[in-house]
Amino acid sequence: GIEATIVRASNYEVFVRAGNGTASQGDVRLVSETGATVTLSNGWSYVELGQINSVTPNSGQFGTQVLIQGVNLFAGGYEIVSVYLKDIKAKILQQNETHVEVVANAAFSIGVGDVKIVTDTNAYIVKPDGFTYLASGDINTIQPSSGHDGTVVSILGNRLLGGGSFASAVSLAGVPVKEIVESSDTLIQVIANKSSRKSGDVQVVSDSGSSVIYTNGWEYVEEGVIQTVSPNIAQTGMRVTINGTGLLGGGASIVNVTLVGVPVLSVLSSSDFSVVVRAGRFISNTTFGRVLLTANTGAIISKALAFQYIQEGNISSIEPAFGQAGTYVTISGKRLGGGSQVVGATLAGVDATVEFQNESHVVVRAGNTSAGIGHVVLVGENGALVTHENGFEYRVRGQIASTHPSSGQLNTLVTITGSGLSGAGGSIAKVTLSEVEATIVNQNDTFVVVRAGPSVNASGYSVVLFSSSGAIVEGHDKFMYKPEGNITSVIPAKGQMGTLVTIGGEALRGYGDNVVRVLLANEDAAIEYESDIKVVVKVFTNASARTGDIVLYSNTGATVTSINAWEFLQIGKIFEIQPTSGQYGTRVTINGTRLRGGGFRVVNGSLAGVPVVDVLYETDSSVTVVAGRSDATTLGEARLVSDTGATIVLNESWRYLQEGNISSVIPSSGQVGTRVTISGTGLFGGGSFSNVFIGDVSASVITSNMSVIIADIPVSSPGLHDIKLVSRTGAIITKENAFLYNKDGNITVVTPARGQFGTYVKIHGNNMFGGGSALKQIYFNGEQATHILSSSPSVIHVRIPPSSQVGPGDITIVSDTHAIVQLVGGWTYTIPSNITHICD
Repeated sequence: GIEATIVRASNYEVFVRAGNGTASQGDVRLVSETGATVTLSNGWSYVELGQINSVTPNSGQFGTQVLIQGVNLFAGGYEIVSVYLKDIKAKILQQNETHVEVVANAAFSIGVGDVKIVTDTNAYIVKPDGFTYLASGDINTIQPSSGHDGTVVSILGNRLLGGGSFASAVSLAGVPVKEIVESSDTLIQVIANKSSRKSGDVQVVSDSGSSVIYTNGWEYVEEGVIQTVSPNIAQTGMRVTINGTGLLGGGASIVNVTLVGVPVLSVLSSSDFSVVVRAGRFISNTTFGRVLLTANTGAIISKALAFQYIQEGNISSIEPAFGQAGTYVTISGKRLGGGSQVVGATLAGVDATVEFQNESHVVVRAGNTSAGIGHVVLVGENGALVTHENGFEYRVRGQIASTHPSSGQLNTLVTITGSGLSGAGGSIAKVTLSEVEATIVNQNDTFVVVRAGPSVNASGYSVVLFSSSGAIVEGHDKFMYKPEGNITSVIPAKGQMGTLVTIGGEALRGYGDNVVRVLLANEDAAIEYESDIKVVVKVFTNASARTGDIVLYSNTGATVTSINAWEFLQIGKIFEIQPTSGQYGTRVTINGTRLRGGGFRVVNGSLAGVPVVDVLYETDSSVTVVAGRSDATTLGEARLVSDTGATIVLNESWRYLQEGNISSVIPSSGQVGTRVTISGTGLFGGGSFSNVFIGDVSASVITSNMSVIIADIPVSSPGLHDIKLVSRTGAIITKENAFLYNKDGNITVVTPARGQFGTYVKIHGNNMFGGGSALKQIYFNGEQATHILSSSPSVIHVRIPPSSQVGPGDITIVSDTHAIVQLVGGWTYTIPSNITHICD
């Protein structure tokens, strides 16, 4: 019942194209143009419609194998006669009702199109937009483009897999490759197979069947030939030269070599004609074996039975087996150079310097690296390597943490602190500060004390410690030499014991905090004052006459020196002392030579340790001094001190005597004329008596001996006064505030004030006894009155004595203490009366 399309018709046959219908059976009916019908009952069956379910892959290019799957793909026929991918007829590989496998032919354009199956009944099944033609694969580069067996070839381009997932087959000049190493749309890497010399295409076939071809892209070259190996017997590290032809196998270089299956240590050089290598390490002896070269292309060239390893040298001991940069290491063993001189060495992979070698020992010096353990390797002149695995340990390198002080000059004591300063063994043998060797004072592994050397050759600011093991510990910017201190003046420049010396200059402390010691011509001097520009010292030794250096020592140990800047003079000498004993005030004459000690004058001194009161006279040969006061009776030195501080001493040359003592002064008060009795012991002060002073006024001595002195009080001022006894030696004995000088008595009224012998006179006044208790004598113009009617301190009644003189004169009152009260011009003698006659 479904209309069909008439293709052609005759009276004998009619060809029609069935219309679309569902599966069913029915009549075939032909209708002529006249309307006549011819019918075959149940003559046609519509089978189920064919259907394409999947196209795999659904994209590709020339050569892609495509699997079309579905149902009733024969569409009621017996076979599929053609398949179209985007209108391009494909090649049918195999078919059945459910699948068809085809190979895509080349397309004129890319893009998506229908998949169409045509059966032998001319029925067709279509999958709209079922396949996409991709752009054809394109090989751009072949690297390398020539080679032989083993060459690794890289094929570079675009869409190399042609829509597939991987390369399933690759051929070079028609020869399938030995191995496909990797494949992608842009890179396919393969290993060439064996072949005779020829050229041809490079073809890549993917798992989808797509094919990409590069015409004449590959050349098989002649295989390389190893002709000689020299030497053909060697040990680890030896240089081996392999000669031949085509040794690079079409590549640019040799990247790997094995000798009897052992990889070489390194390929030193390679060309088509020669390859030089360093033999690898083989533990035991072998027979001759294969030499195999591998080029950078992967090409392989080999020669059987071409090389043999021999027994290598042996390291039996390493001493020390640890250290750091600079450590000297002794390596002992046999065949240490592999039969030749040792020309190189490494410790834990770091180059070491060969310092010495003989048949059984090699001494090397370790290079610089961080801590770690590694092999000891000796390199022979012939390239042989002798190895001791993990034979040396680089310890953590010593480190300088600080230097104190970080600057200084000659002889500055510098403390260097840190860790591992002795260089991982041994002791510190040498230290340099700014490249100047210093003197080691003290050391251990964490600190070193050194004394700085002269700065004349100083350079830089580094501190370097050299261990006895050869190890070196270095600190940069750790010490700076400063300009050395300089002595510019010495005043005085000569002297002897006691001389005060002023030293002027610059940086006298040597950049330390203070000067702690001074030497004058190698003799210690006492420091009186110090600063950076001035140092004052005192000579305290009696050194022999000589000239020498002045050396100042800083607290840092730094020294500042002036050559031959000080002269010790010949020591002054005391020959004689007169007297040799005494007490306070005694004048002592000291005779000798060079008593001024090189100075200009003697300014001070002492006797038995007591400073003198005064220097009365001085020359270089004679000095007179006044003894000071001492509470003790001692024997001691006589010492003179010059203006330079120089001291001349005579030991046990002066004795202090027991000082005289005034025990009483009677009376202890009075006024002028009062006669006092001074009692005591040793009143002559070790000499002979000279004078008595009331205060500062000399008294009149009536009599004297060692225990009693009687003297009359001179005129003085009212108040308490010292009594001072002075001997002829100058010794002084004093009793302080021993006498009270009363206010002087005075005569106020004399009645009458004139007269002659026999005149009765009353004298009025104050304290006319002068502190005494009774009137002893009274004088008028020098004449003593003998007739005293009455007397008191305020009124005296007397009768005038006779006198041969007339005129004014003094009235003098003397008390029982010999005190004197006087009125100058207080009395006038008149002309005596004269009886010329007597009248009856």
